Amino acid sequence: MDSQITQRGFELLTFTDSSGYKCSLQKSSSAMDDKVWLGTDDANPQIMTANEGWQPLNAPENTLFNTRMHLTRQQVSDLLPYLTRFAETGDLSDGCEHHAPISIDLSNAKIIPSTVTVK
Repeated sequence: MDSQITQRGFELLTFTDSSGYKCSLQKSSSAMDDKVWLGTDDANPQIMTANEGWQPLNAPENTLFNTRMHLTRQQVSDLLPYLTRFAETGDLSDGCEHHAPISIDLSNAKIIPSTVTVK
């Protein structure tokens, strides 16, 4: 994982996921709440074809794909127990029947698109 500071002064961690996609975790410039951006940096859209399997999707120029989540501190806090458990055990839940499914309040989340230019 590489750490750097963006031109606007925000911390940016970059890494490659297990599928080889470039990803990042970045402190957001959101003035309303502390937030982070998390996800893949490029959309890499593909389409399943009958004879050739997954092929690159030739999207029209100026097509927008959203690839990163814009998470509040509360949303990150809600995810942490599940991510920690996964890191420690390989499971998301503790296996108990009474365990409630994850529920994250996204009602205040905003989708702020990042622009991906398709060539």
